Amino acid sequence: MLGSLLQKELPGILQRVQNGEMLFPSHTGHQPAGKVYRCPPLPERVSHGLDDSAWAEVPRQACEETLGDQPGGDLTDWHTSWQALWSHSHLYVRVRCRDPRGIPPVPGTALRLFEREHLTVSIEPRRLWPGVHFTTDPRGVGHCDRIRSIPDAAWAVTTEPWEQGWIAHFTIPWGDLGERGLAPERLRINVQRVLQNQTRLSWVSLHPVPLRLYCFGTYNPTDFGWLFLEPHRTMGVS
Repeated sequence: MLGSLLQKELPGILQRVQNGEMLFPSHTGHQPAGKVYRCPPLPERVSHGLDDSAWAEVPRQACEETLGDQPGGDLTDWHTSWQALWSHSHLYVRVRCRDPRGIPPVPGTALRLFEREHLTVSIEPRRLWPGVHFTTDPRGVGHCDRIRSIPDAAWAVTTEPWEQGWIAHFTIPWGDLGERGLAPERLRINVQRVLQNQTRLSWVSLHPVPLRLYCFGTYNPTDFGWLFLEPHRTMGVS
C-alpha cells in the first residue's frame, strides 16, 4: 500500500504543489462542500449585551434534518433554528425552539416535563479534531462533552421563554475551543435538538458512528457544516 502511494498518489500531489494548486480545498474549507453559514461580527452598536435587536438582521438557519421517529403533531410545531455572531473573544449562538406544549423552560420547571430533551451546539475547532459539544436542556442546565480537558472553561448557556417555545443563548470563548484562544477564519459546526421521544432535528444530517468504530463518541466528522467568520469591524463589546 505504501509503495502504491509513493508511486501513484504522491507524484500527482507534488505536481499540484509545483503548479501552485491548492491541495484538498473541500477538506480545508477553501472550496467547502456541504452547508455553509457566514457568521457576521458582533454589531458595533451592541454595548450592553445581546438583545433581540442585535439578532434582528443576523442570518438564520433551520434544523430541518431528522433522525428517528416523527414527533407528536406536525414537525413544524417543533421548528428549530439558529443564528451566530462572533467577536475577538467569543462565539455567540442563539437557538430558537418551538414547543407546542407551551411549558415555560425556567429552572423551577419539573425535570420530568423535559426528561431526555436537550439541545447541542457541536463544534470541530480544527478539521478532524474531536468535536466539542455544548449541551443544555430547556431549563438552561448545561454541560460540555470534550476529549481534551480545558482548565477554567468559561462557556455559558442560558434559556428564556418565548411566545412559541424557548430560546437558548450559548456564549463560547475561543479559549474553550483551542490552546491559542484566537478566533479562527473558519470552523465546522452543527446544531441539533433531541426531543423527548429521541427524535433528532439537526442543521446537517446525522450519521452516527457504529459502536465498532466508537472512538470520540458517536459523532461522525462528516456531520458538520462550515461556519465562516465574516470580516470584522471595530467592535462595541467583546
